[in-house]
Amino acid sequence: MADNDRRTIWPRTLPFFAGDFSWDERALHANIKAEKPDYDPHDPATWPRMTMRHLRTALRNVERGDKILPVGIAYDRQICVKYHCEPMYQGDVLVTQAHTKTSVLMDNLFYRFPFQFGRSGVPYSSESLLAKNRDFYVDKVTGGRSMAANEINEPQSDKPKSSNEAFEEVLQMMNETPSNGDVGIGALQRENIALKAKLADQTEQARSNEQIHRTLLRNLTEKLAVTKQAEADLNETNLGFREQARKSRHRRKRAQREVKALQKAVEEKDQLLAEQTRRLQAAEQAAADADERVLKIWTEMKRARDSEDNKRKADEGASDAQA
Repeated sequence: MADNDRRTIWPRTLPFFAGDFSWDERALHANIKAEKPDYDPHDPATWPRMTMRHLRTALRNVERGDKILPVGIAYDRQICVKYHCEPMYQGDVLVTQAHTKTSVLMDNLFYRFPFQFGRSGVPYSSESLLAKNRDFYVDKVTGGRSMAANEINEPQSDKPKSSNEAFEEVLQMMNETPSNGDVGIGALQRENIALKAKLADQTEQARSNEQIHRTLLRNLTEKLAVTKQAEADLNETNLGFREQARKSRHRRKRAQREVKALQKAVEEKDQLLAEQTRRLQAAEQAAADADERVLKIWTEMKRARDSEDNKRKADEGASDAQA
């Protein structure tokens, strides 16, 4: 594997799979290979990406039953959240290595969702695949390095592309170089994860309230239509149909009461949505501040490590000169 390929792989950089989905792994791999010639089902770096929307579109009304998601696609977190708790995805799975034909055990979640779970099935805080975990995966499923997998050869910038990537490098530098900032980094990591979890929860709650709001508005529209129809019925009555008129008035009053109740509920939900929006904006700002602090820490540590490397090289050069 080329040196510049030993980096974290982010699912968002993978191409979307727009071909025909199949529950049969061989058929699915053939469909992907037809669209993506460099595809290697044993190397996650070559996999295409699939979202929940595309999976639903691909399945349409097909009954899933007890079928398990085929390996070879980088499924988005929403798909993994929906399926990973099912019993068929738990525990270890027996994998036959492609090159040696030897059977080995792998964690089922890591085997099927390597961008979402680690080797022991622990979920990642962010969707990614470290180079060492990619090497482990390829070696485990093949019994040796896959020669069919095309490596990623794009030149990489020294600066991280995002705060998440910066954070991964911070952790690696912390492991390589002793530092007194371990406690601060750990606290910042926990704060960052907590803020993002809170942001996700508030986003989901806001979506739920929005759905309730739409339902209330739809019910209000229906009740207004009933009220108008009751008024029309009342206008059409005459003195010869007093009973009919009485019933129409009753319907109108009842509909009006229901309309008022729904209007009040809509107003309350509007206020709740406004509060949720305010909290969501505050959470987003807090997450942005945390990302900025991570990038600042990365810059300071990078500068310190570069200075230490230069000093070490200078000392080595002086030693060579004296020798």
